[in-house]
Amino acid sequence: MDMTQALVTWLDDRGIDPETAGKYGVTSTERRGFEWAVIPYIRRGELANRKFRRLDEKDRSEEHTSELQ
Repeated sequence: MDMTQALVTWLDDRGIDPETAGKYGVTSTERRGFEWAVIPYIRRGELANRKFRRLDEKDRSEEHTSELQ
């Protein structure tokens, strides 16, 4: 599990076990000058989408790579 301390804190604050999140592919990235949690959406074993949540506030950005059904 390779996570920044900011992501671990963000997960802990929400009652999410960082080890479990790591098993599901949750990571973090730097974009537009901020650190973001990257939450993958898997459909039929394939990456269908990623949700991005800023770690420093309650803001979100989503990239739509395919429709989830």
